[in-house]
Amino acid sequence: MPKNRTAFALIILCVFSLCLIGMKTGTKAFAAEPAQKIICVHGTAKTYKKPDIGILNLNVTVNGRDKQKAYDTCTQNTCILIEALKKYGIAEKDIQVVNASVYPDFRCADYNYAKGYTADMSLRVTVRNLDKMEETYSAALETGATQISSIEFSSESLSEQYNEALLEAIKNAQQKAETTAKSLGLQTGEIISIEEQPCYNYGICYDTMPVQKSGGIMQMNEICITAGVKFCVRLA
Repeated sequence: MPKNRTAFALIILCVFSLCLIGMKTGTKAFAAEPAQKIICVHGTAKTYKKPDIGILNLNVTVNGRDKQKAYDTCTQNTCILIEALKKYGIAEKDIQVVNASVYPDFRCADYNYAKGYTADMSLRVTVRNLDKMEETYSAALETGATQISSIEFSSESLSEQYNEALLEAIKNAQQKAETTAKSLGLQTGEIISIEEQPCYNYGICYDTMPVQKSGGIMQMNEICITAGVKFCVRLA
C-alpha cells in the first residue's frame, strides 16, 4: 500500500511539473513584440501652366411643328457651322458632335399635346490657337450656333505638369516626416508606403479665375495643377 501511494505521488508531481513547463513555454510564445514606431504624413505641391488650348461648347437649336423637319433643319445648320469653323482654321478632328436630340414642346399644363418639337445638336470645338479664340467665338454665333454653353481653357501637357507636381509632393512629405522625427529625437528609416492622394476625382485641380480681356472675351489665367501623397515611414 505505501508503494502505491508513493507511485501515485510521483505521478502527480510529474503532471504538475509538465503543466508548469507548458505555462512557461506558452508565456514565451505569446509574449508581445515591441511596438513599432511609424509615422504617416501628407505632402502636397502645385505647379502652374499657361493654357494653350481653348474649348467651345456650342449648341445648334431649331424649333418647329414637324419633328422630322426640325431635325433636318438642325442638321443642315450644324453642317453649315462646321464648314464655317473649318474656314477659320479649325481642324475637322477638333470639331466633335457630342449629342443630338429631338424632343416635344408641350403646352403648359397639357402634357398630352405637343405644340411643336425642338431639335438640338451639341458640338465640342477645340481651338489650338488662343489668339483666334475670340474670332472663332464670333464666327460660331454668326454661322449657326444658337448658344455657347461654356468656354474652357486647358493645356495639352497637363499629365507632364502633374507628374512634376507629384515628385515635389513626395519631397514635401519626406521633409515633413524628417522634421517630425527630429522633433521627437528620432530619425526616419525604412519607407513603408507612398500613396497618391488624388485631388478631387482626377488628381488635377484648376485653381484659376477667368478675367475680362480688352477685346471682350474671357481668358483663363494660369492653370494650377495640385498633387498630393500619403507618406508612411518607420522611425529609428
